[in-house]
Amino acid sequence: MKAQSGFTIIEMVAVIIIIALLAATALPKFTNLSGEARYSSLNALAGGLRAAASLSKSKWSVAQSGNLNTVDFNGTWVSVIALTTAGSATVANLGYPTQTTTGINLAMDSWGSYSSGSEGDGAYVYWPAGAATSNTCYVKYLSGTVTILPTTTTAANAATNCS
Repeated sequence: MKAQSGFTIIEMVAVIIIIALLAATALPKFTNLSGEARYSSLNALAGGLRAAASLSKSKWSVAQSGNLNTVDFNGTWVSVIALTTAGSATVANLGYPTQTTTGINLAMDSWGSYSSGSEGDGAYVYWPAGAATSNTCYVKYLSGTVTILPTTTTAANAATNCS
């Protein structure tokens, strides 16, 4: 009778470890999730901006003064759109933080790893610091209105625009 031959348990464990190492190094190359992660962080930032703007509007409304141009955020005075603010578009914008470093930037507690700048229309724009194409992946704040680009939420679109 012939003796049966096969793999020893040590040989099988060694092969499994080698396959696991190869999979761990190859998998990130096939799944680029950084664009989607940046887009998700932009959604969180947009929510924070909306909350800060609403809180500012509420604090301004409680003060009941159309000429009040700052509100107190726990000792930090945030500039808001008031009747005396030059260029305030409508009465509906009153009380929202201005799109400046003394306005919406102070209303937010932390900016994390975002870059920012102003646009020609006076809006303030924020984008992830690592995003190569900030003109297609950003959050825009203008007079209490927050918009995000890209506007569609497909994974492919987010990965492309926020890579």
